[in-house]
Amino acid sequence: MGHMVAQMTEYQGWLLVETDSDAQILPLDLTGLDQEDVERLNRRFNGESGDADDSIPAEVRQYVGGSRLTAALELSFGWGVRSSAPWCMTCTEWDVYDRLDEAEAAYRAEEAANSDEEEDYEEEEDDEDKEGHE
Repeated sequence: MGHMVAQMTEYQGWLLVETDSDAQILPLDLTGLDQEDVERLNRRFNGESGDADDSIPAEVRQYVGGSRLTAALELSFGWGVRSSAPWCMTCTEWDVYDRLDEAEAAYRAEEAANSDEEEDYEEEEDDEDKEGHE
């Protein structure tokens, strides 16, 4: 996959969206929703304001697959950690931690794993260079 870089966010809101196709953890600010919006959408999903509606809200539709929600939206707060390739859109999914020390440990683990991958990648390139010169 090439060289990945560990990322860690500030403490922020996160939204777990579960559909009939997948589940995604999204930064809340990415969706444009706030806590009141999430509560309103969950009341709609649960049928508290009329007929239950399991359609995927427009605010998150571009970030998830599937055709319907399978659970109410879940709002949480914490620090997000993932790895990404800065030159393209490749990244791992966010893991969210409610304790800073756990998030920092996960970030260090991501850095170490990415460093190991880079070393393996460089060794492969060196081997290919040697084979080409023999």
